[in-house]
Amino acid sequence: MNFILPEMTFLRYFIPLVIEGNKRNIKSNFYWYPSNKYNCPRKNMQELINLSNKFNFNLFEISKLQDTQDLTFLVEGVGLDYVKSKNTVSLTCNIDYNALYPRYKDKVKHIIFPSKYFTEQKISYKGKCAVFDSDNISCLGSPKYDVEIDGCRAKSKFNLNDNDKYCTIILPKLRDAKSINFNVIIKSLKTLGYKIIAKNRAKEGYSFQEADININDEYWFPHSTMDLIHISDLVITFGSLAIKECLMLKTKIINFDVKPFKLLPELYTGNFCVDIKDKNYTEDDLIRYHSLLQNINNFQFDEYIKKYMFPPNSSKRILDHCQSV
Repeated sequence: MNFILPEMTFLRYFIPLVIEGNKRNIKSNFYWYPSNKYNCPRKNMQELINLSNKFNFNLFEISKLQDTQDLTFLVEGVGLDYVKSKNTVSLTCNIDYNALYPRYKDKVKHIIFPSKYFTEQKISYKGKCAVFDSDNISCLGSPKYDVEIDGCRAKSKFNLNDNDKYCTIILPKLRDAKSINFNVIIKSLKTLGYKIIAKNRAKEGYSFQEADININDEYWFPHSTMDLIHISDLVITFGSLAIKECLMLKTKIINFDVKPFKLLPELYTGNFCVDIKDKNYTEDDLIRYHSLLQNINNFQFDEYIKKYMFPPNSSKRILDHCQSV
C-alpha cells in the first residue's frame, strides 16, 4: 500500500491503516513532499522516521513514487497529481470535503466518508454546496479513530498527576477569542477543582497564560489533541470540530457557541454536551451548566455514535472493501 504524505496531520488517518495492513502482511510505503506548513514532513522528519521504525513502513521522497497498481491512499485528494495508479482511495478529513470533493471526485477509485450523516451536510463553500452523489462513495468510518490511547503514557508525557482532574480547553481562532469571557471560564473551572490544559494549534501562534499547562501540536501520532481529550474529565470548545473526538472518546463537553456558523449541529444536542449560546454568562451560570453533566454515562454517547458516527474497526472495513472491488 502507498500513502501520499504532504502533511503530518494525515498520519492520524494513515497509520491505523498501516497497522491493519501489517496484520495482513501488506507492506506500506509513505511518499512525502514538503508543504512548507507548520505540519510539513520536512520540518518533522525525525518524528516521521521514528514512526516509520515503530510501525514498520518505508519512507521515500515523492520523486521515488513509481507507476504502480498498488492501493494508494490520499486525504481529500491532496497529492493526486503525483499518483499514476488508478487504484486510489481518498479519505475525507473533518469537513474539508465540502470544498475539495469536486476537485477529486472523478479522479479516484474510492472515496471514504465516515457515515451517511456526513454526506447529508449542506455546508456552503464560496456560495455553493457540494452534492455527494458519486457512485464511488462508501460510508465506512474513519481510520483516525482506530487508535488505542494509553492514558498512562499520555499523562506521563505531559507530566500530569493521577490525583488531579483535568479540563482541556481547545482554544479558538484569534478571530473568535475576543467574544469569549475567559476570566469567568477560568474562575468557574478553578472553583470546580480542575487543573486547566490549554490546547492550541501550532499555526495559531498564541498561548493562554491563565492555564496550568499550554500545549500545541507536540506530536502527531497518536495526536496530542486525542490524547488530551481521552485523559480529560471535561473538554471546553468554541465550535471546534473536536466535538467528534469528544463523542467518540466519550468525554463530556461544554461548548461556547461563538462562531458565525455551526458545523455538524446535531452532535451538540446530546446530553453529554452543554451548548452555551448566551454570551453574558457568569461563574454561577457555568457551575450550574457543569452540574448538568454529572450523571452522564456511556449509553448516552453510544446512542449518538450509532446515529451519527460509526462503529470501531474502520481500517478493517476500508481495507476489506478496497481489496474486494
